[in-house]
Amino acid sequence: MAVTVTAVLFRSKEVTNYGFILRQLDSGEHVVYKIAKNTPADMCFEIEVGDLLLEINSVDVRGLTMKDVLKRIRMASDTITMILKKDDNIKQHVYSMIRENSPDRELPTQKRQPPEEVEVELFNKDDKRETWGFAVQWTSLLEHVVTSVSTPARGKM
Repeated sequence: MAVTVTAVLFRSKEVTNYGFILRQLDSGEHVVYKIAKNTPADMCFEIEVGDLLLEINSVDVRGLTMKDVLKRIRMASDTITMILKKDDNIKQHVYSMIRENSPDRELPTQKRQPPEEVEVELFNKDDKRETWGFAVQWTSLLEHVVTSVSTPARGKM
């Protein structure tokens, strides 16, 4: 059964692209063909090799040429939102293409999982009733990333 997901990729000043390669299938559909290590696409656990690209920033890309799709990606701001379709039959077809064209390329054997998040609370040295908290996540691009910050909680010990 095919499902759709939303993937949001953030491009930083240090990274000039989003880190994925598309390929156009014989059907005219655009599919994620490769994800580069340590890139925004690699850090987003919604996007996988074999996903069909349906929309970029709320624009339907089905039926567009590869040139037009790539232009939409390049012209996007530092954030793109993509609607992707996950279909096991298409994924297996893409994997077969990769095995045929790049037999040495390693393919994922299971769905990528986001790294574990750890919550940390810091206590004010003078007033132990106030706490500040944040969540830390390890990534392959950066050693640790703060993913959320909470405001001081009054009366908590």
